[in-house]
Amino acid sequence: MDRVDRGDAGRVWAEAARHAAEARAQELARALPPALEEGNPRGPEETGRILAEVSRLAPEARPAFFVSAASTFHAGTSDPAAAAESVRRRVDAAFRGGSERRMRLGAALVRLGGGEPQGAARLSGGLGVALVMYDGNALGGC
Repeated sequence: MDRVDRGDAGRVWAEAARHAAEARAQELARALPPALEEGNPRGPEETGRILAEVSRLAPEARPAFFVSAASTFHAGTSDPAAAAESVRRRVDAAFRGGSERRMRLGAALVRLGGGEPQGAARLSGGLGVALVMYDGNALGGC
């Protein structure tokens, strides 16, 4: 019976995990455009769920989300930072600052992060939205 080197097994597992994370990032990117549609009654909550899940992706998988999502908006770029900016602008356009939809999106993000949406609204006077960029830095907000 052949013995598998533990280092090889670890590399195989890591590669499989990376592929799975990138595939999930692309699934989330495909789910974003319908969530952003104004006519989607659950759009703010769906967008919040997507963005919360993106923030939990492995950092090396986040570029796949932003690049894939940007391409669905016909803003194709292979630069993750430019793609993340394109996605941020699209989310901002779909959920205008001060709107009821923006407040629902903010509440969803706070709730999904384990917070109390009403308390956050009282403290800040409004809920902001920050996208987690591919390198883990916050991208934008309001």
